[in-house]
Amino acid sequence: MELNELAKLKEQYPDISEDVIKANYPIPDAKIAKSDRVSGKGIVHNTPTDLNAYFGRSGDEKPKRSKEGNIQHVIDGERYGSGKEAVDAQNLRLAVKAGEYAAYFHHVRFRLLDDGTYYEADHVLINNDLTISVLDSKAFDVKTGEFRSTEKFRLKRKMFMQKYGHDIELI
Repeated sequence: MELNELAKLKEQYPDISEDVIKANYPIPDAKIAKSDRVSGKGIVHNTPTDLNAYFGRSGDEKPKRSKEGNIQHVIDGERYGSGKEAVDAQNLRLAVKAGEYAAYFHHVRFRLLDDGTYYEADHVLINNDLTISVLDSKAFDVKTGEFRSTEKFRLKRKMFMQKYGHDIELI
């Protein structure tokens, strides 16, 4: 990031630390729109312009919107599929530092079939007794009292249970 661009960002967002700006906007040509929001957790929501530059698309192409309408977040150089997943990851990392778990891994792939079908877990925890917990961040529907999930996820969850004998916990 160029120094003059960093200075402009610091003027535009005086309450954000330089580290947060650098972590969330590592692309030299990225521009920050005034519509960007900053939460108390230090999460900067990227604009479609920034995501186009990040993924190497020209500005003419519209960014693909996810099926669920989630906005990607970048924190400390790591990409998360939703704001909930990013917050869950931060909380799990803090839990590891507090000694509740032995280790934390983000976006771990598990092979389900030999043809290349896999499930990518949002979060994998190594417990202190060296057992593994596989977690997936899902939105909770207050009306139905259930986590929202796609048919594809439900199928992969069943395949995961059948192959590994372990369920995926929804958080």
